[in-house]
Amino acid sequence: MSVTPIPTNFNMRKSLSHPIAQTPFGKSRPEIELMLACVSTHLDAGRTDRINALLQGEIDWAYVFRAALDHRVIPLLYRNLHTLGGDAVPQSILKQFQSHFYANAAHNLLLAQELIKILRLFEGHNIIAIPYKGPVLATSVYGDLALRQFGDLDILIQKRDALNAKKLLSSQGYRLWHPRLDGLLPALYRIRKVYELQSADRQILVELHWSVASWPVRFPLDPAQLWKGAETVTLAGASVRSLAPEDLLLILCVHGSKHLWCRLGWICDIAELLRTFPGLAWEALLARAERLGGTRMLFLGLLLAHELLGAELNDLVKRRPREDGVVAQLAARIRAQLYSEANESSSAVDWPVFYLNLRERRRDQAPCAVFLTYRAIRAGIARLLPPSINSGSKFRKNVA
Repeated sequence: MSVTPIPTNFNMRKSLSHPIAQTPFGKSRPEIELMLACVSTHLDAGRTDRINALLQGEIDWAYVFRAALDHRVIPLLYRNLHTLGGDAVPQSILKQFQSHFYANAAHNLLLAQELIKILRLFEGHNIIAIPYKGPVLATSVYGDLALRQFGDLDILIQKRDALNAKKLLSSQGYRLWHPRLDGLLPALYRIRKVYELQSADRQILVELHWSVASWPVRFPLDPAQLWKGAETVTLAGASVRSLAPEDLLLILCVHGSKHLWCRLGWICDIAELLRTFPGLAWEALLARAERLGGTRMLFLGLLLAHELLGAELNDLVKRRPREDGVVAQLAARIRAQLYSEANESSSAVDWPVFYLNLRERRRDQAPCAVFLTYRAIRAGIARLLPPSINSGSKFRKNVA
């Protein structure tokens, strides 16, 4: 299959622009190396030595803090810097980290308690629900509710229960995050496959999913297929359902790929899951990913976790991500762009091109191909119009 070239101006995020230095992963900064070394729940001797060596050099701590905040890795960075940093970390910076760490811990506990309440509500109305990411991922994979940053509650439900689940949350004071979207039902939600509801005090956002990915990242993994492998974990003293590790890994790789792996915290999730569950059923997992058209998404997540964070890969999968030139190319682009300043002139078709390369089957590439065609037509029309019209916001709104 031919591969669509990734544009040289491909950008995935607006981040921080600073001088760079050569590292084993390419051009980077010591601050970035320090972050990559610190974002782990378990530090081996080699990683500890690397952190100590970096702390002896010159560090732009304001940059480290802003980047950690941006990439949602404050808890891990604070814990490890607090343990190893000593006098090398300015007290003012350490206090900033500490403040955010405890605020995040309190917020996570609030969300965990609300999640338990919602799950019990659904259970009382015979709605089967499985939470993933959020508090359950923090406790089952990181081993500590306080060590992961998350902002909402993601819950998988069956399609048949979606409307009833939404009504139950509405009875508890929740409202659609975008109330105007309600008038577009059911067409819009057939595409998005998620209800986003906000609590009355706007402190909690709940996402009810009846698919693990929506357009343009088609991934036909029906939540109903996940119930069989579901496990029970303890969350804030309560027993709740959780996805099997293999299912969770596949879904996390799909989620990270959908969002262009623009956040280091999502790569941490993969690395920590591999560390916590070293005995995954790899043969069955790889066969399932291939059957669902998600092999490249799975391999991309694994390769990033391995190359950036040193995650151990099973011998069965260690070579395969590198054997696929497309996966290696995408991983290299993500590493290069993860900390670069966004190029405002970057083509608007960059993300569909990324998705096209991400999928190994033509039928899964179709939604992105449609979007690419649409953007090309729109750009062609814009070039034909007089500048006074072409630059008008009204025209852009009409064709967007």
